[in-house]
Amino acid sequence: MGWRDQAELLLPHYPQMTSAALGSAGHNTHLDRPAQAHALLGAWLDELADHGWPTTQPGRDSSRCLGRL
Repeated sequence: MGWRDQAELLLPHYPQMTSAALGSAGHNTHLDRPAQAHALLGAWLDELADHGWPTTQPGRDSSRCLGRL
């Protein structure tokens, strides 16, 4: 089962889901393509914050996780 098949199965259950596929990356995308994974995750967190979702836990410095927040 490829990523397209998985996305097609998940979409009906999660209509607001966000997904991305990075070429030349395996199961450790954050290690195989760190800059791209970091940018995608950061953009996703920014979008959550823009819609009022908290992207940090009280008392926790999330900049250690992504290095840019």
